[in-house]
Amino acid sequence: TQIVFNNLPMVKYPDKALPNNFAFYKITGLPFVISEWNCCYPNEFRAEGPMIMAAYALLQDFDGVLQFALSGGSWGKSLFDNFDIGAWPNVFGEWPAAALMFYRRDVKGAMNLIEETLGEKEIFGYINEDKPIAGEPLLPLISRTAKRYVKSKSEMINIDKDVEAALKKHDSSNKVITSDTGELKWLYGDGIFNINTPKSQGSLGFLGGRNIVLTDIQIRGATNFCSIFISSLDNK
Repeated sequence: TQIVFNNLPMVKYPDKALPNNFAFYKITGLPFVISEWNCCYPNEFRAEGPMIMAAYALLQDFDGVLQFALSGGSWGKSLFDNFDIGAWPNVFGEWPAAALMFYRRDVKGAMNLIEETLGEKEIFGYINEDKPIAGEPLLPLISRTAKRYVKSKSEMINIDKDVEAALKKHDSSNKVITSDTGELKWLYGDGIFNINTPKSQGSLGFLGGRNIVLTDIQIRGATNFCSIFISSLDNK
């Protein structure tokens, strides 16, 4: 048996990022909970997961995101479990900041909704689970996306203009994606993701030797790949 593993950082490949893959399944008017997600060992960049998932869950108005899984902290000489975040201090240590940000809803929901309508032909036709809305995998990093079922062709809508407007937030020349709220910025050319809200601010990715300036804080990363966030505890 041959196992192929790609040690890739999500912050450099936004088109393959976890939030995108889940956002395509949101149905208008229904609760949406992600029952399992993870950035797994032995990927050395898995500390990027909690803050990215919490931020975009808020942008997309998801109801819950469950990181799979947590079992006992087996703190031996080697961390060998592929899924146990309890054995990963670099990941589990981010949970206070991620949870506080999520439950307080520090990140604003997206300003715009791009809603794809599906008729009987699409619902009962050939299954294509991983097809992005409008064929654009970066849309969920900019605006809210969802699908809505309709009964007749007259109810179908054209989203071309909405998609075109949203994609203006993707600066492909400088490789930067900005949410339509302006609070989330993904600099995938540098492999850096910033959250800049009144109560939660910080950055993760390849911060070594870089100077990140946000509204109230300035970060200088000493470690090549790291995650640094500040949370207000006094609601100021």
